[in-house]
Amino acid sequence: MQQGAEFLQSRSETGRNIYIKQPERVESNGEYTRKHEVGELIHAMAAILERTKRKLPPPVSSFKNIVAHEAFPVDIKIKELRQRFFFQPVCRFSEMFEGCSSRSELVAVFLAVLELCREENISTEAEKDDILIIFHRNGEDNGK
Repeated sequence: MQQGAEFLQSRSETGRNIYIKQPERVESNGEYTRKHEVGELIHAMAAILERTKRKLPPPVSSFKNIVAHEAFPVDIKIKELRQRFFFQPVCRFSEMFEGCSSRSELVAVFLAVLELCREENISTEAEKDDILIIFHRNGEDNGK
């Protein structure tokens, strides 16, 4: 403890009795007086153009193969979920994604569940490590 206190004591002295000079005010009339060589100006302009090019968003053609078409339209997933709920009015949220074969299908299922919640066709209840999804026929709550 004493060694630690001595070490910390020496550290507390660092910076003590040190004074710094405040920044000086520079008077300026707003006129730029420096003279530049043509090569400096060309180099500066090239650097500005390079930085500007990096800030521009990528061209639409970059996304052509990524977002070419919607593999799984949400409205089709909504219809599929309504058919599923007709036979099984209560299911777990994790079960909704079983059988999905791609990321776009997973996203479509998730968006379909959100849309059905918004339309108040389904409701949710917390259940331990999962969520129960409850389908409502004609505005009823199916006994839940």
